[in-house]
Amino acid sequence: MKPVLPLILIANNAVILVTKGDDLRTASARELLRKDPINERFFDASGRLWESEVRSGSFKPTLLNRILAHTFYNPTLEVSRTWKQAGTYALEELKTQMQNCIDKDDDVLTQWVDATSLKAKLEKCRQFSDIVTMLSAYVFEPDEEKIWQEFPLDE
Repeated sequence: MKPVLPLILIANNAVILVTKGDDLRTASARELLRKDPINERFFDASGRLWESEVRSGSFKPTLLNRILAHTFYNPTLEVSRTWKQAGTYALEELKTQMQNCIDKDDDVLTQWVDATSLKAKLEKCRQFSDIVTMLSAYVFEPDEEKIWQEFPLDE
């Protein structure tokens, strides 16, 4: 069983909107070499929580590949994923985790809209699709003109 897109991925205090399957078919060599889990949690629209394991048949964890991946050569490789349903979630749980990520953000989520305004937009979301729309509009596919009209710069 596999999750249905779109998904909201939360990992290491980052929020990522996954709208295309292609986004899940690649991983970096460094990611494949990681021994400790990065605690990726995928949230889907039906209230299911997912985890995945990533594998690449073409990448071998040789000493040279380890050294290169942690210095200047960290290629992106084709991978396969094994999915496991890790439970269910309530929308408020997702929103709380996203608010924590916004609080810890280093100008990625808040590149276009400040943290307070982004959290206010998130609080107004009543369903998963509202969160996807909000993330698209203010974080991942922003229309700068609309954002500047909605949040004019204070001079």
